[in-house]
Amino acid sequence: AALAQTQRPGLQALYRRAGVQEDSFTTETVAFQVVPRLNAPGRMGHALDSYQLLTTKSSAQAEALAEKLENLNRERRTLTEEALVSAQEQVRSRSASGGLPAVLLVSSPGITRGIAGLVAGRLAEAFHRPAVAMAVEEEYVVGSGRSIPELDIFEVFAGCQDLFVRFGGHSRAAGFTLAKEKLPLLEERLTLAAEKALESQELRPALDIDAEVGLAELNEDLPKWLSTLEPFGPANPQPVFLTLRAQVLEARCVGNT
Repeated sequence: AALAQTQRPGLQALYRRAGVQEDSFTTETVAFQVVPRLNAPGRMGHALDSYQLLTTKSSAQAEALAEKLENLNRERRTLTEEALVSAQEQVRSRSASGGLPAVLLVSSPGITRGIAGLVAGRLAEAFHRPAVAMAVEEEYVVGSGRSIPELDIFEVFAGCQDLFVRFGGHSRAAGFTLAKEKLPLLEERLTLAAEKALESQELRPALDIDAEVGLAELNEDLPKWLSTLEPFGPANPQPVFLTLRAQVLEARCVGNT
């Protein structure tokens, strides 16, 4: 174990920055504490910094790179929040008179290709509509879409593939690159395709409950049992439990990604 630690100082430095103990790893700590920091260089600059962190054998270089990733991740959070405010204002402005459209299409100077997917994901979650956030550059538009269970966004993009320079993804997340002059046509076709696909759907967020449990069952054994079901993900979602007639005494938001 000691030899392994000396050969991967980058991981050790990253875990310390993320506040993660190796013996308490879960899919949640990986997804919300470790991965955002590893992804930050690719979103804000170049992913080479993450590669160097994972491969260096120098403790000094590892600490310097881990600090750089931490700063980039902090900058990424700030830019995402600023871009999200602008995107939400666009959505509310466009839907003020006629309700939410079938697909949310937003663009602003604050949306870059590195954070477009994050903005789209936050919009889809907040409004329960498929969302596409677009970074408008000099010659091209780089878009990233996030969807809801009712719509296969990759299929919608595939119906517009004649317009794209390139595109790819899957049913819940997809992206594209588009010549700038084709943006109005793309917005028209995406809107029509989404309206057709969702016209018979009742677009309301749903929470699937796996089981009803009493407060007495929420003891120290439950987390241990839940850990045996890991790893959680789209094909194996984390269980959701319901307790009735419980009084909420306090609620507050904690943590950052």
